[in-house]
Amino acid sequence: KWDNVWIGSQYGMFLFQNGRMVPVKLGRFNPMQIRRILGDWNGLTAVVNEKDCVYIKEADGWKNYRATDYPGANNAYSVLKDSRGRWLIGTTAGVFILRDGKISPFHQEKLHLSTPVYFILEDPLRQLWFGTGNGVVRWDGTEAIRYSQREGLVGSETNRAAAIVDSTGLLWFGTDKGVSVYDVGFDNRNAWVPPPRIELLNLETRDKRLPLDEPQILDYDERDVIFHFRGISLLDEKAVRFKYKLEGLDNDWSGEV
Repeated sequence: KWDNVWIGSQYGMFLFQNGRMVPVKLGRFNPMQIRRILGDWNGLTAVVNEKDCVYIKEADGWKNYRATDYPGANNAYSVLKDSRGRWLIGTTAGVFILRDGKISPFHQEKLHLSTPVYFILEDPLRQLWFGTGNGVVRWDGTEAIRYSQREGLVGSETNRAAAIVDSTGLLWFGTDKGVSVYDVGFDNRNAWVPPPRIELLNLETRDKRLPLDEPQILDYDERDVIFHFRGISLLDEKAVRFKYKLEGLDNDWSGEV
């Protein structure tokens, strides 16, 4: 019920009653190594663990569904019943779906997650968010977009059950390096991004540096020179790469550096 406190642990399920933890079973089942529990105002609805995939409470009691054709999927981390009524399970082998009493991969045309999925979240727009070891993946039904540190996520690896939607519609994600918040109003990935700005700073030879905004004449024995330059990106400074060419000497651009 709404006033009960349920706890899933490595030793099974517990209910907090009269100031102490009381072990409970899921009908005839007594699962161990609990990873995630799910409930509503009527009580518990689903439990996942590291060996038995998912337990779901149905009209006639608790049932256990295992991925007989995909053993890795029985090691589960997360579970969600979305607004479309689908049971989705995040496992060490990716995202799976319970359909017609069978656990099978949740593969869409542009969504193929086969690595651990630590949480599953649905936002107010009915988009699904999957927490992985390499960022968060958003699925809107037609396109999968990954958000990583490049897009502003504070850490790469997400944590188990570390995702919520708050009362204002903001999404909060827990990672190995802290917490990130997603606000769709600031998601400008499809907006125009200024190109990187490239600057030639100076020319170094012997013990002096010469400006490059005016012609320079070198002595005959100044054969070793260094060009100093920089590139500034307003999107991702770590992704900046350079190619160079000395006009009058090189015919082609160099490889990326």
